[in-house]
Amino acid sequence: MIKSQLRAFDLTANFFHTFRNVRYMHVPVVRAMAYSFHLDAEKYYKRAKQTGQRWIRNPRQMYDKLVANDHVTAVPYTPSKLGKAKKIFSTLAIEGLGVNKSQNIICIENKSRRRLKSPYYNPEASGRLQTVHYNSLLRQIKSIVYKKGVHPYFKRRAFMKWIKLQLRSVMRKIDGINQLFSKNNIKAVIQVSSVNPMGYLLVHMGKQRRIPTINIQYGLNDTYQVLSTNVDHYVAWGELHRKRLTRYGTPPNKFHLLGNARFDPIFNGKWMNKSQISNKLGINGNKTIFVYPEQPLKPRENRIVMNRIIRALLPFRNKVALLVKKHPRQRGSGLSPGMMRKYQFAKLIRHGAIRLYDLLSGADAVFVQFSTTGLEAMLFRKPVIALAFFPNTNKHEYTYYASSRLLASAKGQKQLRTIVSKFMKESPYRKVMMNKQQKYLLGAYSGRGNAKKSINEFMGSTE
Repeated sequence: MIKSQLRAFDLTANFFHTFRNVRYMHVPVVRAMAYSFHLDAEKYYKRAKQTGQRWIRNPRQMYDKLVANDHVTAVPYTPSKLGKAKKIFSTLAIEGLGVNKSQNIICIENKSRRRLKSPYYNPEASGRLQTVHYNSLLRQIKSIVYKKGVHPYFKRRAFMKWIKLQLRSVMRKIDGINQLFSKNNIKAVIQVSSVNPMGYLLVHMGKQRRIPTINIQYGLNDTYQVLSTNVDHYVAWGELHRKRLTRYGTPPNKFHLLGNARFDPIFNGKWMNKSQISNKLGINGNKTIFVYPEQPLKPRENRIVMNRIIRALLPFRNKVALLVKKHPRQRGSGLSPGMMRKYQFAKLIRHGAIRLYDLLSGADAVFVQFSTTGLEAMLFRKPVIALAFFPNTNKHEYTYYASSRLLASAKGQKQLRTIVSKFMKESPYRKVMMNKQQKYLLGAYSGRGNAKKSINEFMGSTE
């Protein structure tokens, strides 16, 4: 973890403690602002020294200071009088589970969208902002800020401007979620992250009503996901992901290693093989196919990655094909039209032309950065070459895969050239590479094509 990030988590813990009594409907409003607050705090500590009391001296204290001390006030709730029992899901949580949407509620966090028709629900759009309560909480926040001994960060004008906007949004969400619970018999809350405001509020307000809460791991566990361990149960992909979060002090018994239903099609679906990919794209079937699914990075960073991959493959230009898949959230590719004209072994796969899983299935090897695609490629039993060219940031741990000695990883151009050269020339190297990767996969993923069944059975057992 980078130093400024740990300092920002320390200030986040201070933020939670300082404003712990600022509550709306018994909900500590500032905890729903954690992610936005932390991003600003991290920028602040890049140019300012740490001052005041230390709340988090090492990462193992993060769970205790950021999650475990979240006091939940019980509120009256009689679900049996509210009709047929339903579960609340966030939109990503239902992926692959075969959830009957009409018999459940799907919550969406999107400020720009209006009220939605059942089974979809937008808490903020449906919630009301009670001006009297808003002004009361704002006065309470100001009175705290003016006290002696309060961290200077909270006395900044920028902080007050920020928290006024955040407070409006959070209070609307709380009101919207309160309406949702008051009108429905909810038997469980299932979501993929408490990092976002809606995720935290659904879990906290579910706990207030003694409703079971579950988090289903959706993507790679970055540092922020310690905030998602505020649930009763955390469904993780495998032992490695449990270890990543228990190192922050999270109790190991919270975790259930069941995989994720979104990956079941890898085991059960029919995907294109190398011959089919080659025929579709007009590639010589004897060529080694490398696939690189890009990440939504800054254009400059995408160009750096692409240039390094191209240079590593260049000595084998007549023996390889590089297929680049642009990320859906990415504006432009690092592989420009000029580069494709100059390096004709490289092709950009347009969105919708070939599915990602078809490319992974037909590849000989896959380049990855901080991406779920790395695990998906391993599940397809494809050699993965991890790229860790940039320093870790708040959201992306570029050394995620590179931190394991079991995976082939490159932190620079020289290492990448060496890996590609050995992969192309030495059969024993490829065999050792795959054997080590399979050992990594044993800890990285516990599902084997039956995650949908396992997770649904587990959810049923918690009701």
